[in-house]
Amino acid sequence: MKKLLLALGLVLMFAFGGLHLLPNETTAQQLRPLNAEETRAWERRLRAYNRAKARIQLNERLDSNARQQAIEQLQIDYFDDVERARLRQRDRQQHVPDL
Repeated sequence: MKKLLLALGLVLMFAFGGLHLLPNETTAQQLRPLNAEETRAWERRLRAYNRAKARIQLNERLDSNARQQAIEQLQIDYFDDVERARLRQRDRQQHVPDL
């Protein structure tokens, strides 16, 4: 019985971890407040990223797929994994409709 419960627990842990329902190191770093210097650096990169993203979105020579790929590459160029997660979280918060 103990083995069954242990196996079930492991399966659930991996399932929830795969669905990102369990905290992980990236999530913990994401939730950690930024200090003043980190905040300034983040805001500088975010402004530069937004300017570059706007240029991509206005480029009429790119189709929607090419635009999306260029924006994804831009995110990789400007931000590390934790910052990209923070960027996605920020984008989700900005696109939540008011109820």
